[in-house]
Amino acid sequence: MGTPPKYDFKYIRVTGQVSVEPCISLDGSALPRRILLMLMGPTGAGKSSFIEALSGRHLGIAKDQLEGFTQAVSAFKLVNVITNRGPSGRYPIYVIDTPGFSDPNVSQLEIVQKVEKWMRDCQFTVVTHVLYFTPITDIRIPGSKRRTLDMFKSLTGIETARDLTIVTSMWNMVFSEKQYENAEKRFHELSDDIWRDFTSQGTQIVKFENTQDSALSILNTVFSITSASHFFRFEEMIDKNLDIRDTPFGGRVYEDLVSSISGLRQKKSGLEVELAHPEMKENDTLREVVEGQFKETTRALERFERQLSDFGPPTHSPSPEPANGSALSNVPKRHSGPDSYPKKPSEGAVITGPRSSSSLPTLTPSVPFPNIIGITELAPPPLVPQPGSLDSGCTQKNHPLDLMIPHAPSPKKPAWLSRCIYGIKSLYKRFMSFNPK
Repeated sequence: MGTPPKYDFKYIRVTGQVSVEPCISLDGSALPRRILLMLMGPTGAGKSSFIEALSGRHLGIAKDQLEGFTQAVSAFKLVNVITNRGPSGRYPIYVIDTPGFSDPNVSQLEIVQKVEKWMRDCQFTVVTHVLYFTPITDIRIPGSKRRTLDMFKSLTGIETARDLTIVTSMWNMVFSEKQYENAEKRFHELSDDIWRDFTSQGTQIVKFENTQDSALSILNTVFSITSASHFFRFEEMIDKNLDIRDTPFGGRVYEDLVSSISGLRQKKSGLEVELAHPEMKENDTLREVVEGQFKETTRALERFERQLSDFGPPTHSPSPEPANGSALSNVPKRHSGPDSYPKKPSEGAVITGPRSSSSLPTLTPSVPFPNIIGITELAPPPLVPQPGSLDSGCTQKNHPLDLMIPHAPSPKKPAWLSRCIYGIKSLYKRFMSFNPK
């Protein structure tokens, strides 16, 4: 193995040869004290390369950066790296690789569903920190990646800005002085423009140079940040057992499906024109390639149309994130649970305990449900707030009996009382996980 390199970091400590171990299965209920770092971003942005850099060896999980590879959520345990936070600093650190956004053949709904299923199956409700990867070599942001950006911001929420780090990747692909100048210009543009709403609230933007030292430096930055102490919105969905369409990001998911279906239909029409061209009959190799693309596009289109039909119109329309912190004063803070690190704002703290849930906005859909499948007789039912829905002010899931008696809604608790009850339940749940009988 050789002698491990000596690192001098303030917030993490290397105790031996750094590596990662793939986790076939995880049980969150048996790991109440752990750190969960979730990697997210577009396809080919460098998430898998980051894990390989941490491992210090080739794992075969990162292919050509021009081709997306990760199709499922995968967990890896970081070996011989501990934090200098908490009572002992020996909480296990897990790095979670997720499927990439902006894949034309994979909807954002599928990605959110995969993350949701993994967290439910592994019984994880709290993610310590999210690292969002973006290639520094991307000069422009096309429409698909702009939608991805809006979707991701909606998934996390600006109230969790300090629990998010933007990782700019592919600095190892910058060679000439001109390329480096453009990359630096792009780096400042990300901070001062594209991510300004989040960086103004504590989000850090860092450089990943595709080395182990660089990856560990990024972890050191992550653990230096004081937690925002709020739920990510996708965590809130799991904690409250919400359906995706009933979340603040449900409208973004819906709009992505509509836009993706429109794009796939245009692509399919274009491929049909190509296949009908006389020259295509004379070139068997080219015809096979185009026919393969046509079949793949048709399968994706049919899958997306089924997803849209099953999803239905969202409960909430997309809403822009506030440009400053003025809207955060009404978001309830969590109580420090027994499994949380001591919070020391002057030094920074990593919080692994429960976050407070942010209040969900009650909005109406801004995009009508399209007859995209061609079925006119199956119009969606009107949106009527039911007892137990978000519009009724109740945090519990709809009960069948409630749906049968819409004219007799349950009395609403005052908002402050509901938040207090929810906070007490969360605190008690975390306390019991640290003090088993």
